[in-house]
Amino acid sequence: MGYPLVGTNGLMMNVHYLDTSGSPVTPEVKIVIYPAKPAP
Repeated sequence: MGYPLVGTNGLMMNVHYLDTSGSPVTPEVKIVIYPAKPAP
């Protein structure tokens, strides 16, 4: 996915879990963002 990150743009990520077991879960989310090479 490409997204221009400039001063006026925001970035929000949402993660949703559905625990069908009824037991507590310990969620862990990692997001890695790399800069893209400039387009010609």
